[in-house]
Amino acid sequence: MKSRIFTIFLMACVFGLGAALTAVGQGKGKPQQPGKGDVTRQQDRDKTQDKTGDRDRDQDRDRDQDRDRDRDQIRLTDVQSDQLQKRIQATDQTRDRIREMQRDYEQANLTLDQARENHQRIREQVRAMEQENERFRLALNEQQRKRFQHWFNHMDQYRMRISNRLQQMEQEMNKGEFDRIQQRNRIRDIEKQMNNWRDQYRKIGEVANEG
Repeated sequence: MKSRIFTIFLMACVFGLGAALTAVGQGKGKPQQPGKGDVTRQQDRDKTQDKTGDRDRDQDRDRDQDRDRDRDQIRLTDVQSDQLQKRIQATDQTRDRIREMQRDYEQANLTLDQARENHQRIREQVRAMEQENERFRLALNEQQRKRFQHWFNHMDQYRMRISNRLQQMEQEMNKGEFDRIQQRNRIRDIEKQMNNWRDQYRKIGEVANEG
């Protein structure tokens, strides 16, 4: 009798333990439902990310608008573009005339008077280029002048080199130290500076009309 009671009690314990283990296993398998506080925090994070994304898009749009506005402000008008093309053509023509003058210095019978005449022609053409260059610069708006100042500075450097070469040639001729080969080399350098001067105009045109 005692043995049967003990057996029944033991079986009841086994069944109870099995039911408890099953319940625990089922509880682990079920996904945990987020609490109210977790949901609120996630919603706040989502709102913050949305605001950050909106702010980034606004900043990108503002930067694009600023670039478009800057591009419009430095773009040359039709009149300015025409003036720029005339400056390039005038520089090319002056350079070509100087190149032709170099042939005179290849002639052994070149006289001092001929050299003086060539020198005077170059000086007059360079002076005309300087005046037209200044007119073109003053016709630009403030934003254009600021944007192109780098190339105008280079033009001033080339202009000074040309002026120095012309001054050296004049001093040599005035002293009666006319050297045909040396004068030819100075004119070649002037032609080189003319090419550099023209290239600055071309770069301005490229930047002004890019995009």
